[in-house]
Amino acid sequence: MGARLVLALLALGLAPQSPRAPERARDPWVLRCALDGRPRMVVFALDKELWCAYDAQHCSLYAAWKGGVRGSGSKLELEGTRYTSGFDEHAWEVYAGEKLVQADVRWGGYWTHDGVCTMLFEVFLSDGRHFQVRETPEFTRPEDLFDEGQLGDLVLFKGDPGLRRSFFAAQMPMDVKVCIRMAFGGARGKYVEAMERENPDSKEGWIVLEGQRPLNNALLYWKREEGK
Repeated sequence: MGARLVLALLALGLAPQSPRAPERARDPWVLRCALDGRPRMVVFALDKELWCAYDAQHCSLYAAWKGGVRGSGSKLELEGTRYTSGFDEHAWEVYAGEKLVQADVRWGGYWTHDGVCTMLFEVFLSDGRHFQVRETPEFTRPEDLFDEGQLGDLVLFKGDPGLRRSFFAAQMPMDVKVCIRMAFGGARGKYVEAMERENPDSKEGWIVLEGQRPLNNALLYWKREEGK
């Protein structure tokens, strides 16, 4: 079975093998807070091996790391080994009829379901049209999703901690395309179903969602700490 088909089935909840359940690093494992002095942050304690945070103001990934948070109440600070960071500016691009258009991307909240948590991003076009992009972050390891042959083909390593970002565009017009900027510097392995403008120098690219292809999955894996 091809890697692309594995991820397509995964997005539909039909993965050919059942990944192990993550070990949530705290309870509750999703929290709204101010993080590193930034308001309107959402922190996910996905697993003891991986935390991530999203900036609701910029509608973008802020960081993924191993460790935790320190502080009390709603004012916290990231603590541990940072794997990757996101972008404060120019994190989204929206095209209509292959033309870059102005769009307003707004935070729409999140909901927990079926053991995961999905974020909602509301996209408003200047012509009055509106649709929603949903993202579900989750912890994964390469062997949870791929067999031995696929691991070799994709140059992935067993045991490496990873972040799976699953996207779905709901009610996206057929002539519209959304591009979401993603950094992958420092990652030992990655796999994205559909990515444009991948830049090996700046270590970034654009995750693509289209009216005819509203699903996408992006995987980033980092080297496992020795002895862990």
